[in-house]
Amino acid sequence: MRSFNLETINDGDVQILEVSGYMGSDECHRVEKELQQMLGQKHRRVILDCGTLTFITTASLARLMACAKQFHQHEGHVTLAGLSASASRLAEMVGFDRKTELLPSTEAARRLLSRVTSSAPRDRGKTK
Repeated sequence: MRSFNLETINDGDVQILEVSGYMGSDECHRVEKELQQMLGQKHRRVILDCGTLTFITTASLARLMACAKQFHQHEGHVTLAGLSASASRLAEMVGFDRKTELLPSTEAARRLLSRVTSSAPRDRGKTK
């Protein structure tokens, strides 16, 4: 049986979602629900700690990208921390920014988010 754990940690103005194990469609749905609750509670800085994630589907990464976009629309920021190299490459393919949304560790993500006061929606190649 595939194992999946999800734990929420309140770290001041940053929320950390620790995920571990296998993240397929059902597991991603749990993460999406948690992110939606955080957004509804006005939490704007979230780290998804993937350091002990053993597998994530491309579809799950795409769904997380959609959640990250929702946070950006509300001047928030979602960062994925600790993804494996192969999962990070897939995350980049679905639209995550390597410099601001894919960090090597939770500590690096905390440092980044401590400098972020608000996140306007990113310009994805559109001209103004």
